[in-house]
Amino acid sequence: MRRANDPQRREKIIQATLEAVKLYG
Repeated sequence: MRRANDPQRREKIIQATLEAVKLYG
């Protein structure tokens, strides 16, 4: 894992997670 705490990467992961929740929730 490189730059596990990279804020922008984290933001993208959060956005993707929210999208998935919207689709499957």
